[in-house]
Amino acid sequence: MDALIERIRRLTGPQRDALARQLDAVADADRPASGRTRLVAYVTADDPIFFDEGEVRRHVSERLPEWMVPDIAVIDEMPRTPNGKVDVNALPDPDGSGTEMDAYAPPRSDRERALCEIWESVMGAPRIGVHDNFFEIGGDSILSIQVVARMRQAGFRTAPDLLFRHQTVAELAAAVERTSESRTTAIPEAGAVPLTPIQHWFFDQDFERPEHWHQAALIGVPDNVRPPDLEKALNLVVRRHDVFRLRFDRTAAGWMSAYVPAADVSLTLDEVHATSSTKDERSVHDHIHDLVADGHASADLASPPLVRAVLVSGIGSRKLYLAIHHLIVDPVSWQIILEDLETAFDAVSRGMDPEFPARTTPFRAWGEAVLLYAASPAAESEVDYWLKQVARPSALRLRSREAVREADAVVVTRQLDGQATERLLEAANESYRTKTEDLLLAALVRTMTSLYETVDLPVGLERHGREEIDASLDLSRSVGWFASYFPVSLPGSDASDPNRLIPAVKECLRAVPAAGLGFGALRFLHPDEGIRRRLGDHGMPDILFNYSGRLDNLSARDGTFTVQGSLFGARAARNHLTHALEINAFVDGTQLAVVWKSAEAAPGGIPVETVSERFT
Repeated sequence: MDALIERIRRLTGPQRDALARQLDAVADADRPASGRTRLVAYVTADDPIFFDEGEVRRHVSERLPEWMVPDIAVIDEMPRTPNGKVDVNALPDPDGSGTEMDAYAPPRSDRERALCEIWESVMGAPRIGVHDNFFEIGGDSILSIQVVARMRQAGFRTAPDLLFRHQTVAELAAAVERTSESRTTAIPEAGAVPLTPIQHWFFDQDFERPEHWHQAALIGVPDNVRPPDLEKALNLVVRRHDVFRLRFDRTAAGWMSAYVPAADVSLTLDEVHATSSTKDERSVHDHIHDLVADGHASADLASPPLVRAVLVSGIGSRKLYLAIHHLIVDPVSWQIILEDLETAFDAVSRGMDPEFPARTTPFRAWGEAVLLYAASPAAESEVDYWLKQVARPSALRLRSREAVREADAVVVTRQLDGQATERLLEAANESYRTKTEDLLLAALVRTMTSLYETVDLPVGLERHGREEIDASLDLSRSVGWFASYFPVSLPGSDASDPNRLIPAVKECLRAVPAAGLGFGALRFLHPDEGIRRRLGDHGMPDILFNYSGRLDNLSARDGTFTVQGSLFGARAARNHLTHALEINAFVDGTQLAVVWKSAEAAPGGIPVETVSERFT
């Protein structure tokens, strides 16, 4: 990975100079003194203060691939040689004081100031300027959802994809408006709820213990927390979000879900004393999971809420162990739950009623919208694309996943050091205008093609799935499992050359329609049984890849309730693995962590330690 990051930062090509001439600018490969390599276009402007960098980027984007769009440096005057040509050697260092490039640009209005504060809060950054690009300073799609949620709470009228279209505070401030409108979304009391595609996928796995497949976290709590207050606050959160009232039943027609009345749902806070002296995060998780195993063993998908809450003492300060069935939660949901728990606990502690932010779209409305989307012309236009993806054979011959249980899985965790992680999240993405997922998948292609006899690499990708299929839907503060899961065949013919591999992988991912949402909708919900069967006949790739972004900043706003470490899976040992090789990547603290879960020690004859080490 380190070698890959370093190589993509060195760019060459005559297209740069041609573009620079069109802009009356010069593209410059950064000098070694700055410690970075990137494409920079120098531009003169009549009024640098009101210079519209976004307009220049749009102009350039029409003429070059996205990964070659340069950074913009505004200078007072273009240096010239005696014969009138641009004097490249006289151009100022992009990181020096002679240019606006990379200099902190403070907010110039109340709107920009409010947006900067939101970005800083979500990203944990001390200072963000109005020209900083969200994705180039470490932002990702999951953080973008949190930004949109905070913007709506602050009164901005916005859309889920707005940050992808306006990636700086300056551009965003010009595109949004503040509104005094207050919208309340009613949550249905009872009735059937359609299963979403990812829930259909889950039940298709036919687990031995489907009731025990949770996401869990250890959460810091106030030192003086009173268990009755915490239990009351947890129940306020449970009653607030409709997914906590979902029950799932196996019927003759398959699995079904429905709401139960709110009065029939309550959560009990249990208490345990841990005796483990280990400081290893995974060992602590395993120890606590063993302590609460009886509660998981008695879980019932037909008896909501599908939540286990335990106040744990004996491992330093007390912590809340919170396990939520994956059927009703995803990583985005945890941030919402923590913020609402803080609001509820603060109100309970003061003997008051909590004032939560306005409700957003309930889970049932999302399920109904996906049902409609599955039968829409837009989704049907994707059928041929998805049939090509599932029909592409893989040269990989990995062990059958049904033969291996969770208890027998081989798990290897690798981490990039802080410096390499910073380069991956920021500098490396600047060079090709990529997202972190693009680079990680390019590294995976390079790794697998170098170890196995394969050219293209079929992979199952999991993404957050909160796509805008209906403008009336607002999922920014909705809790549930919204993930999309789809196959994609990544090109590996240029795997030996990162300067060709990365754009190829990036363009392959950009070609995925509707961010992959359509595959599950068509596979499980399309009214034509023939289409559903054809998409399901080939099965899914042996490899699952999921980049969850930053999981190190899950906390309530004032830090009252903060996830200690990162989210982790709490699954029954007897459940089988869903893939022969599962790769989960996320940022934990200052380091990228990549967790490899394999059905055997040597998938396809190569030790998983070797595969994971080659990747990093």
